[in-house]
Amino acid sequence: MSKTIAPLKASLDEAIEKKDGALKELNEAKAKVADCEANVEQQNKTLAQYQASLAEVEKEANALNEKMDLASRLVNGLSGENKRWGENVVTLNENLIYLIGDVVLAASFVS
Repeated sequence: MSKTIAPLKASLDEAIEKKDGALKELNEAKAKVADCEANVEQQNKTLAQYQASLAEVEKEANALNEKMDLASRLVNGLSGENKRWGENVVTLNENLIYLIGDVVLAASFVS
């Protein structure tokens, strides 16, 4: 009977050793998975921070582009005014020549 029990006991011991080894490997694999999941979570947090930063920068860039567009339209509008103001200066300088005579003529009518 010990001839039949001894091989079975040896195979039981071998199976227990295999099971213990497999459990050890399983625990190591679970630890690696937990580390990887923690790393992924950290990377997701970092990604969220960068996405928030990117959204803020894009918002600021859009605001600056809008300001630049408004400034460009203002400058273009004022360039037409510059031409008109230049023409008014020329006209007023021409009228300045006749101012003294006009004042004398107006004074003569008043008196």
